[in-house]
Amino acid sequence: MSFCKESNKLVGASNFLAWKKRTNLNLIENEVMDHIKGSITQPPKKDTQALAKFMKGEVRAKRILIEPIKDSLIPYVSKLDTSKAIYDKLVELFFISTIGEVISLKARTLQIEDLKGRTNSLIFYEDFRNKRSTSRFG
Repeated sequence: MSFCKESNKLVGASNFLAWKKRTNLNLIENEVMDHIKGSITQPPKKDTQALAKFMKGEVRAKRILIEPIKDSLIPYVSKLDTSKAIYDKLVELFFISTIGEVISLKARTLQIEDLKGRTNSLIFYEDFRNKRSTSRFG
């Protein structure tokens, strides 16, 4: 079962929010969002039926997370054991840096003025856009 078209793959911070929204909807639709939230934990090995159900959900959640990411991002999550850990790592990689870059851009824009005393934000917007297109994850 395929969860992703090639054009919807996570390539970096530039499309992270769109990827996250689509992925969250897939997790909810496939009834595995509780694995990501951590509200479902692995049952004891003695309870084989519950364990089998848990593992099936865990595999489904991992597939939903890993299938729609660019192959170059796989090494960042390949050693993680749970779907929650994979999701948290992807959020850490892209969401935090995206917010940080926006704050940094705002700070830099406020500090620079052109000869007439006006803030020259166009230069920094282009710089920001160029940086995003050459991102180490892109």
